Amino acid sequence: MSLQTRITALAQAIGADIKALQSAPGGATAGRMMIPIMAGSMQPSASGGSGVLTNIATSANMPDVQTLNFHQSTQQHCQFAIPLPKRWNRGTITARFRWSHAATTTNFDCVWGIQAVAVGDNEAINQAYGTAVEVTDTGGTTNRLYVSGETAAFTVANTPCGRRHNFLPGLPQSRRCRRYAGYRGAPAWRRSVRHDQRGERRMMLLQAGQLGLYRKDSFWTDEIPPGMISGATMWLDFTDTETLFSGAGLDGGTPSDGQPILSVADKVGVVAGAKYVSGGALTALIPGANGGSAARLAGGFLQMEVMSAFPNTNASWESIVSSTTKLIVVGVKVRAANPYTTAPWVADVILSDGGGYCGLHVMQSIVGDGSLIATAYNYSASGTERADQLIGTNQWSVITMSQQSGTLRCRVNGGAWASTSSAATAVLTGNVRLPFGSALDADIAHIATFNTAQTDAAISAVEHWIANDLGITPWW
Repeated sequence: MSLQTRITALAQAIGADIKALQSAPGGATAGRMMIPIMAGSMQPSASGGSGVLTNIATSANMPDVQTLNFHQSTQQHCQFAIPLPKRWNRGTITARFRWSHAATTTNFDCVWGIQAVAVGDNEAINQAYGTAVEVTDTGGTTNRLYVSGETAAFTVANTPCGRRHNFLPGLPQSRRCRRYAGYRGAPAWRRSVRHDQRGERRMMLLQAGQLGLYRKDSFWTDEIPPGMISGATMWLDFTDTETLFSGAGLDGGTPSDGQPILSVADKVGVVAGAKYVSGGALTALIPGANGGSAARLAGGFLQMEVMSAFPNTNASWESIVSSTTKLIVVGVKVRAANPYTTAPWVADVILSDGGGYCGLHVMQSIVGDGSLIATAYNYSASGTERADQLIGTNQWSVITMSQQSGTLRCRVNGGAWASTSSAATAVLTGNVRLPFGSALDADIAHIATFNTAQTDAAISAVEHWIANDLGITPWW
């Protein structure tokens, strides 16, 4: 058994244990997660703000306390910003407040409030916060720690997603961090406080969050970026602007919105990337997928080819898949394609070989009503093999083509597999082409390939990661 096999087996075993711990019957989430935000991470709001960060000595050689101080008779605000975990289910949030107060005589109630808004890449920052929630807590003794009850659930305004920055007032506030690292943008928070107590209030710590997490979200088995799967041979990530270039040799700088994408770098390392060859070029779509970027082909013939080395060394199909084992997972939004055909090799292409022997294609369905299908296609000694699946029109979808163990399969958004018997691909020497077709109108976010057999659990892990990245409502 190779070292790689041993590592994979160990990771799967650990992942199975974590999955068993996280899974809850009937639920869509696996408990909640608390994120502490210290007073030092917050700042007074520019308008109606609290006092500045203050260090308060309790007694000699005993703990000092860093606080934001709020006036006892005036509603005041502070803010902070924080990136939330990628596996946050983008649902509601609750909060608790840890605080103390100065000397007072009567009226010990203190009301803490919180609200939040998410701001995405290239969006205005001056967005309205969501509806605030409040919780009342009672003090009584100077320099004693008080912990409020949990607030009611509140909603982050402006449709939080993977790349939005989240602002919270009253609480502190918080495009996504590097996607590959698994983080996205965060909400901004604002916290407010109003008092029925006469002493000054001291905010010490906010337990922001109690965030809902997706139930099946183990790092090892349930949501994994394509490049972390053993057997990955190519990952073209059009949502990462650092991999997109205005020049055909991974040069020329990052294209801005609407400008041509003439090359894209691979994130795995088996090939070098892909470059524009002919036709109308892909254009950058910023923002595109879930607040990130994407590549748009708005009709008209286009051809890009995968390169093993720039500027002019093409990669062959056999460099990224084998004749009997291949996996292609893509994140795309298709608006239009050519009519149905019984010859899949002439249909519009998401990814295929130049010789027309296998690939993932899209076309109108045989019904003729304008609906679309994805077609996994392979040509072997037995003839044409295909597996078709309906796809949504003008909506982000994760489409998967799998050929292994003598079966060719296709599915969309983790649904049931369409399958057919399959034999070895007749020829694998053609160039690798993406996407092209005279009528193809689509946005492209991810194209990933693998040349080793994968379990359905591993395939699902990649599908889940891409779906999360594109803001697709989880189906798992």
